[in-house]
Amino acid sequence: MFFALIKESFLTATFGLICLGSLLAERQLMFYINRQFVGGDDPARIAWWNGLWQYPSFSAAQRFVTMVWGLAYLIEALLRVGLAWLLPPAAVVVISPVMAFGVLLGLIGWTRRYMLAVPERRLREEQGRLVG
Repeated sequence: MFFALIKESFLTATFGLICLGSLLAERQLMFYINRQFVGGDDPARIAWWNGLWQYPSFSAAQRFVTMVWGLAYLIEALLRVGLAWLLPPAAVVVISPVMAFGVLLGLIGWTRRYMLAVPERRLREEQGRLVG
């Protein structure tokens, strides 16, 4: 029964570890996932997204977003295991999908707000270089 309650934790933890592992790559996993949402199948939008990598604030933001997603999913997996250990199975069956959905929506909302602020941060960086 315990394994049945935590089986999703293996997938969640694996995704978190893949995110964190991709921090060692030239471009991180969330860069590619976000590009699919932003560009879809439009070659011009994909080229635009790829071109943003030249800006240090954008590439740093992609690394940070990937790190946050990786850590959030690892924490969610551990939390799910802890809940399965501490709570009755019926409670875990109810809480687990709500928690997974909440984490996903929270991360999507946070990523959107964070990435929309990147151009503003880049502008401040450029103004700082002009003044300094």
